[in-house]
Amino acid sequence: MLNLRHVDRPVIDRSAEPDLLSAAIGVTHAGRLFAEFQASGAAFHQTLTREPWHGEGHGSFIVEDPDGNLLLFGGRTD
Repeated sequence: MLNLRHVDRPVIDRSAEPDLLSAAIGVTHAGRLFAEFQASGAAFHQTLTREPWHGEGHGSFIVEDPDGNLLLFGGRTD
């Protein structure tokens, strides 16, 4: 479940920290979701990445929405 709220101004000021996330969302399979986003032409801030702190077979990617929010999706990749 994801609850969103509409506001008419930026909620997060990223001027001092351009990589500041607006949300991190856990998903069942980040690899498959990444492929779907890629096929749709989504704007990626970071493509699918596996970092040392991700568990085995897990990773994440970050998209930028039309309002400039950075949204991280993380989960299984294999």
